[in-house]
Amino acid sequence: MPSLRSAACCLLLAFAPAVVAQDTARARLAAGDPAPALQCGAFLRGEAFEAFPPGRVTVVEFWATWCGPCIGAFPHLSALQREYRERGLTVLGVDVWEEKGPVVRGEAEVRKFVEARAAQLAYSVALDREDGAMARNWLEAAGLRGIPATFVVDGAGKLAWIGHPDALALVLQELYAGTWDVQAGPARLEAARAAVLAACERYAESLAAGEAAWKEVSTRYPSYAARFLDRRYAEMLANGHTEAGYALGREMLARAKAGHDSIAAMDVVTPMMDTERPPKTIDRALALEVAGVVYELGDPTDPGRHISLVQIHYFLGNLEEAAEHRELALQLSPPEVHERMNAWFERLEEQALAAQK
Repeated sequence: MPSLRSAACCLLLAFAPAVVAQDTARARLAAGDPAPALQCGAFLRGEAFEAFPPGRVTVVEFWATWCGPCIGAFPHLSALQREYRERGLTVLGVDVWEEKGPVVRGEAEVRKFVEARAAQLAYSVALDREDGAMARNWLEAAGLRGIPATFVVDGAGKLAWIGHPDALALVLQELYAGTWDVQAGPARLEAARAAVLAACERYAESLAAGEAAWKEVSTRYPSYAARFLDRRYAEMLANGHTEAGYALGREMLARAKAGHDSIAAMDVVTPMMDTERPPKTIDRALALEVAGVVYELGDPTDPGRHISLVQIHYFLGNLEEAAEHRELALQLSPPEVHERMNAWFERLEEQALAAQK
């Protein structure tokens, strides 16, 4: 699990989760191989191109409108595009597998979806061809059965890395520094991930131990640690460090708002709702502020916006507000998911009513 993400944030997703899963036994495309050809359909945003610019690094990110983790990666990819633009980085998002989602979207619908998220997308975005050439020659060839999935193509046109976008910042950092090794790199990424998670676990000992461990690991792996702030925050709350935790939560919410990232905003309230490891105290004002940011940043036509608000308001005991957004979520969702959504909403309502007794 690369990071903590609320299931409600894009929940047609909680019903259709997406992760990077690789069948290495069937893969015929791997890091070190020449990159497959670019065979995109229409470009929906940014500069259109048909081949990899020689001498420049290119990131090819596969996503779909129904994939919450993919949407959650938009601001991160945009930040990396801006950071490395002057060094020649090109980021390309390729929309694939729309037929696998609960709502099948064609070109017009995907274009509208992209336009509604223009503030989050500072890079080129294209469709796969109608024959699925990009999904077939990249994802399926690499044995990947889930998205988001990221491919990094180096200046020589070879695949430098294949993986989850959460690790991309560290890959690019080493690639531009000239220290990236195609064979040894994945093991270093796993070591960085393990070190960051281990640092988060030190909050179980004490706040001082956790902060010391976090300072050390964020110095060693600054770009990677930045992607795990949600885990750090969750561990702080779960282990009773609520004052420091909620201070971090407010910093996270400010970043989410600046980055037009409603999913990152939900990361601030999700640990408050953890029934297995509940915080000692709930910062209701912060949770309500999250609700306001989710409403402000969310796409009015996206049921996920209202599903998130249903979850927050039931948690806070605001039954009227929850009912209002529940109705809107159902209106915007396809009928085939209504039964499952209603069952989930009813559980949330029961929990809210029980808490008020």
